[in-house]
Amino acid sequence: ISMLEMFGVFENTPMHEAKRFIALGGKKVSTKWVKELRSGEKRARFVGREFKSKEMIDDLFSPASGASTDRYIGYFAAKQKTRVMLIDARNAYFHADEEEIIFRNPPPEYLQMLREQGKDTNILWRLKKQLYGRRRAGQKFNEYAKDVLVNKMNFLQCEVVPSLYKHEDMGL
Repeated sequence: ISMLEMFGVFENTPMHEAKRFIALGGKKVSTKWVKELRSGEKRARFVGREFKSKEMIDDLFSPASGASTDRYIGYFAAKQKTRVMLIDARNAYFHADEEEIIFRNPPPEYLQMLREQGKDTNILWRLKKQLYGRRRAGQKFNEYAKDVLVNKMNFLQCEVVPSLYKHEDMGL
């Protein structure tokens, strides 16, 4: 929960206000904790559960490279004596803004914390950032990453493999 707060993933919204937004076309998505053991460390991820709906969404493309592409790029860079930088963003989706009006119930642990602080628990979370499990989350993160790399850091995006970027001045 502390990571969600740190990245500003949600804002508390009084229940009556959230219901008004939902009635005007906002969505409410369910969520759950996904727990896993990775490298001997317990990890938990709070994910949105957005299931297929009646509306057909066919523009969910999100560029990504696979292991074979990464190996080829490494080989090509070594032959050209060019540097390669691979980026893996922690909590990647929390960087990408949520553009839709989306609400969800806070987890019980958060409501318990509010009770202990004497605060109102008759709330929903309005999502301000993407949650893992949202259908457009990967696409929205890639749009965010492209904006940072191209517009702020002057990288050029590869037209053929959109998950690859090049920076002439840095030799990357």
